[in-house]
Amino acid sequence: ALLGARATVYATRFEACSSGKSGGAAFSGQYLTYPDVSRDSVVLWEGCTFEANTASQSGGALAAEAQSVVTVRKNCIFTGNSAAKGGALSVDTQSVVVLEDTTIVSNTADEGGGMMLANASAVIQGSRLDGNTAQGPIGGAALRVSASTVELFNNVFTNNVAENGGGGAILWDGKQSATMAPIVHLSVPSDSTFFVTFTMTMPYTTSEFDI
Repeated sequence: ALLGARATVYATRFEACSSGKSGGAAFSGQYLTYPDVSRDSVVLWEGCTFEANTASQSGGALAAEAQSVVTVRKNCIFTGNSAAKGGALSVDTQSVVVLEDTTIVSNTADEGGGMMLANASAVIQGSRLDGNTAQGPIGGAALRVSASTVELFNNVFTNNVAENGGGGAILWDGKQSATMAPIVHLSVPSDSTFFVTFTMTMPYTTSEFDI
């Protein structure tokens, strides 16, 4: 666990690691130094591979909570990871994640087969999300977004499957702020060029949800 840490991890492989809670390979969160005084985690991952890791709750490979700041870049690969929520990654509780040049492929979860965002912020660019599966009734095969801010630029979503729920590529619910650049490409096995299922459970306006 990385609690209140400032860490950089280069070119490291995490395989077949497991957690009975969250973050099969690694968990980042706050560290309470004194009563009511905490230190957030800031973690950089570069060129790392996460394969076949599991978590009983969230984030089969990585989980970030409690205002953590996580950057994943330079050809990191997440493959074959699984969890109840966020097969590869789970980010919540006002945490921030930046994904650049990252591959998220063949991960599985009940919801958010590739990645789960809940009350968090994310920037995802130049990345590929392929062949991820959401098995439960909610969905979000590649990406499940709940009450979060998301920016997507120049990504490819292919062959992701929500077996029993919505969002063959992405499922949004709650009050969102989302931006998608025109060059984002999403596809599903039916050869649709653009396929996103939106489930909005709270009112939103054009300024809050703009694609």
